[in-house]
Amino acid sequence: MATISDICVFLSRSAQRVSIFQDNVEREVSGSASSRQKLKPISATSWVERHDSIIIFGTLLPAVVSTLEELQREYKQVELATKATTLLNSVQKCTFSIAALVMQHTSGITLPVSKLLQKKGLDIFAVIEFIDSVLDILRQNRSNCENIFHKIFDQPKNECEKYDAPLLIPRRCKSQMFRDHYPSDDPEHFFREAIFVPYLDHLIVEMEDRFFHQNQKCRSLWGLIPKCCDASLNPPQDLESLLEIYQEDIGPRAAVVPEVQRWVNKWKKEDVSTVPSSAIGALCACHAGIYSNVYILLTILDTLPVSTATSERSFSTMRRLKTYLRSSIGNKRMTRLALLSTHKSRQIDREKIVNDFVASRNCRS
Repeated sequence: MATISDICVFLSRSAQRVSIFQDNVEREVSGSASSRQKLKPISATSWVERHDSIIIFGTLLPAVVSTLEELQREYKQVELATKATTLLNSVQKCTFSIAALVMQHTSGITLPVSKLLQKKGLDIFAVIEFIDSVLDILRQNRSNCENIFHKIFDQPKNECEKYDAPLLIPRRCKSQMFRDHYPSDDPEHFFREAIFVPYLDHLIVEMEDRFFHQNQKCRSLWGLIPKCCDASLNPPQDLESLLEIYQEDIGPRAAVVPEVQRWVNKWKKEDVSTVPSSAIGALCACHAGIYSNVYILLTILDTLPVSTATSERSFSTMRRLKTYLRSSIGNKRMTRLALLSTHKSRQIDREKIVNDFVASRNCRS
């Protein structure tokens, strides 16, 4: 990742390098990918931008190699040629090119998740179902890793055949200390076991750990959605977990259990096509006086955050508003400015604001 970031910065810092890179893109890259004339820098905070950067870099990798080869022949600029040679040596390693293509492949699978988690007003159940489908695709890639990696491996293999360069595995010894030992003389088998399979395993485990607790918490509330009342696999277990997690927010067990049963039985009598299928719809259809505890649980379900993107936007807004000239601004005014900046779509009656301001001040006529 650091090498990709260095290359993106190096090729975008000079107009001459940008021009050389664009010429190489037109020569080396064909199809719709040739319309991308620029590498995107690796973002430190935005996951969507990071996914895009990796995908674009993997697509334009042949043009990157050609550009660095051209820049290393710049004898008049020794520092430029030295930097280009250093980066070219890193890019031309089999380990780097294969790792970049593997990251490009997996980023294409996980990019929709990052885009989805940035949106507002998400249905948490729809997000969980989508993440489960992405995890299923990653598990299918893991179980069918030989065929998937064979397609990824074709690109560096063809590049090596094009330049008559042998595709070699890294040098090994009997006792390896800094990397695992894979006893294979076949380059494709070696790089599959050394790069592709561990990367997939790590990605699957990290995604499962990230969304496991949220998934479990939502599964316990799944049976309260009218459309899913019949689809609840273990109602007693889900109800017990609800009582354990939210015992401080709802009433005693003797009152909650029959109330939930009445709520479930109410929707079992209705037509499936007419019952609410989302948490918001269930809350709107729930009578707070009759089903008080169910109403509280549905309110909790509607306010469960899918991600931290919404709360993190307030820091970005604060960075734009809290300028040098506003360093001494008060807390109340700062809050109002932040609300105005966040809710740009709301129409504001300026005449009314001016009249209220004038009416509130004791000015001389």
